[in-house]
Amino acid sequence: MTSQELAADEDRLNVVLMDLQQAIQGCIDLAVHACADEALGAPAGPGDAFALLARAGRIDAGLAERLTGAAGLRNLIVHRYASVETDKVLAVIRDDLGDLEAFVAALRG
Repeated sequence: MTSQELAADEDRLNVVLMDLQQAIQGCIDLAVHACADEALGAPAGPGDAFALLARAGRIDAGLAERLTGAAGLRNLIVHRYASVETDKVLAVIRDDLGDLEAFVAALRG
């Protein structure tokens, strides 16, 4: 699917955005829970939760930065601060979903 096709199909776009938002939110929730469980401190926001986990050696610093970016995308989706660019959404789906899986694997490991 191209970004133009996705943009033209509002129903599909909304489903994709909701699924992406929920996946990112799940990682945010896990990060905040892990910070509390491991007594790493109270994160000021989602990005801070990932940074605390990186400082504690639970996840890679680069992964923490990418997940902070994902949290920003989640905010754009949820709050509709700006129209979400479909080409960027497709790039995230194509190239960055592995970061969410890597995060879960790191917490398990």
